Amino acid sequence: SESWFVVIENMLAGNIFDCGSSATRGESFCFENSRSKLRPRPWVIDDVDLFVQTMRGEDNSGPKRYNKVLVFCDNSGPDFCLGVLPFARQLLKTDRAASVVIAANSLPALNDMTYDDIISLLPDVFREDGLLEELVESRRLRFVPSGSDLPVIDLSGAENKLSAELLEEAKDADFVVLEGMGRSIETNLFADLKGVDSLRIGMVKHHEVARCLGTCLKDCVVKFCVAGSAGRNE
Repeated sequence: SESWFVVIENMLAGNIFDCGSSATRGESFCFENSRSKLRPRPWVIDDVDLFVQTMRGEDNSGPKRYNKVLVFCDNSGPDFCLGVLPFARQLLKTDRAASVVIAANSLPALNDMTYDDIISLLPDVFREDGLLEELVESRRLRFVPSGSDLPVIDLSGAENKLSAELLEEAKDADFVVLEGMGRSIETNLFADLKGVDSLRIGMVKHHEVARCLGTCLKDCVVKFCVAGSAGRNE
């Protein structure tokens, strides 16, 4: 199945929407058009094959199943509805996770999705997708405010307050996903998340970030790190 490749591409295509980026702010948004214009692989950091192989269990250890996946979502609208939600749905539908918790900003920062935005959108989501409604009702899919009002996040809590709800859900998380340029690339690309698998995923939308990575605008980052593995992954 190509589903895992599709959900990764969807997250990157949705992430192009960014009011804080002069490179993408003036563009009219069409999700299918954005998908079709993703830069060809390999991207500047490209662990897509490793991630897909892990999700499919294409090694001697068999399919991976996480106890709890903690996803930090980024931008509003298409990024959340067409990128993050399908990713969470795929994890739960394929039984790669017992539960998924999506953390969103407590207060707005540029165009970042807020917890209140998510709650207000859920009735519309449920009308379109009965499975997502079932997953929320069973509490396999949950949402929490992160406590942040920034487009970046410091998971140590040193620079910005993390909510009590987030800290409680994080206690037994074994897979952390950081989505969006601010959270995944600018502040956490090289963060040492010990003891958990992690996925950093986002599109490069600032010239300064592109220069630091030695690439160009609209290149993509998909960095998948397996806890305890050797090499570049942590």
